[in-house]
Amino acid sequence: MSTSDAIRDRVGSLFDRSHDAVTTGLVVVFALILGAFAAWLLADVLPRTVTFVLAAVGFGALFYSRGTRRSVVAFGLYALAALVALIPVVYELVLALNVADPLAHLVSATDLLFVLLFWVVALVPALVGYRVASGPFVPRIRSRLPDR
Repeated sequence: MSTSDAIRDRVGSLFDRSHDAVTTGLVVVFALILGAFAAWLLADVLPRTVTFVLAAVGFGALFYSRGTRRSVVAFGLYALAALVALIPVVYELVLALNVADPLAHLVSATDLLFVLLFWVVALVPALVGYRVASGPFVPRIRSRLPDR
């Protein structure tokens, strides 16, 4: 007798939601795109096929556990922003493992600007995802202001 839930119950709870066809399509498209992006990102570290399958299945499960279409799109944009922000980190990691003096390479101004540039680019899908998740900005501000 086990004190924890059966694995079938834990995994089955992910698929208790009944999404419409468009939301399920968004889940599949986001999972495939982000899986391919993760496979490309980690190509120097892990085999692409393994990375693609694991990332696509993982992202698909995370997306499908979202309740609404809006939250699926917002989470997809957040995940895209995270992967874009990871590009320079993975690049620098692989480069640091293959150069003679990694510390001198990692703290150069060019590499720091490279990281900063990608993090600024990653802000775009993150802000769009926030906008999708939270709705229009002006009506939310007006609802919090007093009527005087």
